[in-house]
Amino acid sequence: MNMQPPLQRTANQLSDYGRFGDSTLVHMNPAEVRGLASMSPTGSLTINPVTGQPEAFLPFLAPIIGSALGTSLLGGTALGMAGAGALGAGLAT
Repeated sequence: MNMQPPLQRTANQLSDYGRFGDSTLVHMNPAEVRGLASMSPTGSLTINPVTGQPEAFLPFLAPIIGSALGTSLLGGTALGMAGAGALGAGLAT
């Protein structure tokens, strides 16, 4: 018997208030939120006007994701790093 967590329905309802394609709630500790914010060009995250919670959008994460993905696909060589950076830069535009 698989019981639904007691606040699952509430969490699902709150996820409906995400903006710009955000639809998933994530539990993070304050240090993790600060770390994510430090990767933003502004050094901070926007605040969702409905929930009051921090939110992060793909455009500022794209270079980071692209670099990591490119490095893993292209290998750790100098060419791989250059290609990963180019891939990351392309995702952000």
